Amino acid sequence: MSIYRTLKGYSVKAIADDPDNVKEGQIWYESTEEVVKLAPKIGAWASGGNVNTARRQSAGAGTQTAGIIYGGYGPAFSNATEEYNGSSWSTQNNAPFAVYNAAGGGTQTAYVATGGDLGPSINAVTAEYDGTNWSTTNNHPAPRNGASGAGSQTALVSTGGSPSVRTTFYYNGSTWSDQSANLNTGRSENTNSSCGTQTAALLVGGETPSSTYRAEVEEWNGTSWSEQNNISAARRQVSTSGTQTAAIAYGGEVAGPAVTAVTQVYDGTSWTTVAAMATAARARGGLGDGSTSTAALASSGHNGTANIASTEEFTEAVTTRTIDLS
Repeated sequence: MSIYRTLKGYSVKAIADDPDNVKEGQIWYESTEEVVKLAPKIGAWASGGNVNTARRQSAGAGTQTAGIIYGGYGPAFSNATEEYNGSSWSTQNNAPFAVYNAAGGGTQTAYVATGGDLGPSINAVTAEYDGTNWSTTNNHPAPRNGASGAGSQTALVSTGGSPSVRTTFYYNGSTWSDQSANLNTGRSENTNSSCGTQTAALLVGGETPSSTYRAEVEEWNGTSWSEQNNISAARRQVSTSGTQTAAIAYGGEVAGPAVTAVTQVYDGTSWTTVAAMATAARARGGLGDGSTSTAALASSGHNGTANIASTEEFTEAVTTRTIDLS
């Protein structure tokens, strides 16, 4: 009689110790301990160092070990700039304007920001940060509040934001150009809700001018926006990190309004819910395109009652686990 495992399956290898280079999904019998082990990819949040100024709706970029946030609200309009080294935040030179809900992108030492709410008016000034100093460049074609940015200091795409919530613009390190391409679903309140590059960006959630929260997700291919599979629930002020085909979205404000700690990862097609943040919050400083879906950073934000200073680090890695056969 034929054995199905022989015809269609694979035998579980017996080895005396764990493999040196474990791969995701690998399974083996560890003969020394006499147990079956497997290697799933597991994601989890861990505490990082607090920001120096608790705030919400700041703009962020960089990586988990070299991040930057600036601006925000708490307890007033802020021009504070802070850098993260993987364990603690340090205060740097202030930005040229105090603003929240600005759009930006780049790295810790080559960052660009534009737009945002100045209080009495909406900002159009664009400013660049070189790791030490800020300098202003050419203004955005129109003032924008709550737009989102993705890309680098010399190749940024900015979209959405009030008062016009659908338009798309490019920045080349000096000047802005209108791409004559609109979002399918206009939205605002999306400061850190974009990730990816100038020609391969991802936009998640948001809010329409009628104060309706959105679950729509759209991808930008350098020419047009296309709708993709929605996130699990409509929310605004959600934060993102990663690329168009490997992204993570976390936190935000859902209907109620109430804040959420839900975290989802995106593979370019579908969303999967993973470990939630320790603190439910909205308007956290994300990393945009500077990081990956396996190494994200959530800094400061608003927990529904007050601004917070906490930082959380998300790491997703292949981890060895023992199977309980009892």
